[in-house]
Amino acid sequence: MKVRFPMYFEVVGYGELDLPDSINPDDEDAVKEFIEDEWPDIPLPDLRDCEDLPESCVFDWDSVIEVYEA
Repeated sequence: MKVRFPMYFEVVGYGELDLPDSINPDDEDAVKEFIEDEWPDIPLPDLRDCEDLPESCVFDWDSVIEVYEA
């Protein structure tokens, strides 16, 4: 018998944007506002370039599991 279950964990990757000349690079709030404005159009990082966050993987007791014969 085998059991199949979901595993949830967090990863961190990095996005990059060209900062327009109209944004002061020394104004952290302005830079963050620019990132937030662009957020919907920023693609997710390639998962091969991401790192898992230690201790972020936990078992979800409420998840659906499947027991089956192998």
